[in-house]
Amino acid sequence: MLHIYVILKLKAGVCQHCGEKIYTKETHEKIQEIRRELKERIFL
Repeated sequence: MLHIYVILKLKAGVCQHCGEKIYTKETHEKIQEIRRELKERIFL
């Protein structure tokens, strides 16, 4: 199985209660777009 790791520099807020990263809707959509593009390029 092939594993590919990608490092993305993103802006995210952090929950004051649990420390979980909080992404905007636009950032989440961009991450999904990048994942789709990577899958398409890898499996050509």
